[in-house]
Amino acid sequence: MARRPTAKRYALAAFQIARESGQLESWAKDLGAAQQALQNPALRAYLELPKIRIEHKIETLRTALAGVNPLALNLMSLLTSRASVGLLPRIVDEYQRLMDAHLNRERAEVATAIPLEQEQSNRFTQQLRQFLGKDVILTSRVDPEVLGGLVARVGDRIIDGSARGRLMALRKSLSEARG
Repeated sequence: MARRPTAKRYALAAFQIARESGQLESWAKDLGAAQQALQNPALRAYLELPKIRIEHKIETLRTALAGVNPLALNLMSLLTSRASVGLLPRIVDEYQRLMDAHLNRERAEVATAIPLEQEQSNRFTQQLRQFLGKDVILTSRVDPEVLGGLVARVGDRIIDGSARGRLMALRKSLSEARG
């Protein structure tokens, strides 16, 4: 029995096509548009119905994704014909990861107790850029559990500069000093 392609394999194929044609950003935009279209529960349910003929599903996709690169539309048609449209979010994530690695950039998320001002965001982005040696795309969110300071996630690394994190580190060092 043949193995079904994984999200990584689909993403890698899309990335290679996009890189060879010089359309990395365009493909990312088209994959994002497809993912956005599939947020519509009616469209997603229609594409997943086994009784609907594949030709009708593909025609519906063409309408829903008007203006999308024909090769990206072909990918969506392939996913639909293989009953694999549920893989699209993971394909988009993996494509983004491949594109970021290719363009030498890293995505970072920072959580703070209050929203960052633009100047603070720019300064933190610059510090991360120097630390990582890569371009950084920063997203921020407010987390009330961060009492002060910030907690940043860059890939699989966490930088905890929060008051809570500092207190926990102090607590740990005090308990180690006593023992």
